[in-house]
Amino acid sequence: MNRIHLAGYSLLASAFVLAAMLIVQIDRKGISAVSEAEAGMVLSKGSVSMLTAETRSDEESVFIIENSSETMLIYLLDLQRKEMNLEVIVDLAAAFGRNRANFNNNSNQTQYRPR
Repeated sequence: MNRIHLAGYSLLASAFVLAAMLIVQIDRKGISAVSEAEAGMVLSKGSVSMLTAETRSDEESVFIIENSSETMLIYLLDLQRKEMNLEVIVDLAAAFGRNRANFNNNSNQTQYRPR
């Protein structure tokens, strides 16, 4: 074995040691290497899907997607008052740049509701 092979094997061994140390640190701190979406509950029936998600540390939202009209409704849940308020209506076809037969290019793709 010559010096070049020895150096290559040494570099490879140190790369494995560093990778193992990185994996241990990620596991110890609870950091996910891949970002994951978390949803409290997802329900689908026909062309409608509904999911709940924590949007802020003290806030839950309900997302309702209606596939046939390509619309998403976002409701904000106020758990203290036991209320659910419509916050945003999103035209998904316009948001993702797809054209529909009845799509008007001058229409607003997102409508915000006043509180």
